[in-house]
Amino acid sequence: MTGQGEKANAEKAMSTIWSRWRRKAIGAAFATLTLCAAINALFLQTPRNAGLPGASETVAALPAGKSAETPVRAGAGAPPQPSEPRSAATPETIRAVQRELARRGYRVGAEDGRVRMIMREAIVAYEFDRGLPLTGEPDERLLKDMLFAPPLPRGKRDQAEARFEGDGALVRRVQQALAELGFGSPPVSGEMDDKTRAALRQFQANRKLGETGALSERTLFEIAVVTGKPITVGP
Repeated sequence: MTGQGEKANAEKAMSTIWSRWRRKAIGAAFATLTLCAAINALFLQTPRNAGLPGASETVAALPAGKSAETPVRAGAGAPPQPSEPRSAATPETIRAVQRELARRGYRVGAEDGRVRMIMREAIVAYEFDRGLPLTGEPDERLLKDMLFAPPLPRGKRDQAEARFEGDGALVRRVQQALAELGFGSPPVSGEMDDKTRAALRQFQANRKLGETGALSERTLFEIAVVTGKPITVGP
């Protein structure tokens, strides 16, 4: 009996030791896993929003309301910023718009699916010729209009600045936008007077454009970008 009791006590002691060792091993393994997970989260994982707009960079606005931009107001203390808006259109759509613009005699540069300022200026000229809101954006709306609209006479694309400045409704909207942005005090009259040209030169200087005081495709595009909305054409 004495031998059996000693054997039972030994087995009980071994069971206790094994149970304690197992608990310690499980605890150590859990602590190791926790530490590895923390190191992975802190140092190895790439943030999910890295590289996306808004994570580490500011995306310039598109004039058709696709993204927001803080208007640059005269005297507001903000440095002038040249506009390089990014297009949401696919390269296929951009190439199609380039092809259709070139077919109608508008200068677009290379037909490579990349948006350059020369292309945006051509779009503004086309939109004006068609009586569309001036956006400079190569989107599906523009492409559909090009595919179904009749070709315009080539003569209408000559002397763009004179045509812009001769459109009283367009000039009025430009004057109103300049006044709201704080560039001079042009009268909202629809006439290209000296005050309007002076306000345009202030705006052009702020946006690092040529200070001509004249309405051009680039100036109209810049006004649309800064105000965050397209300039409408017509009464």
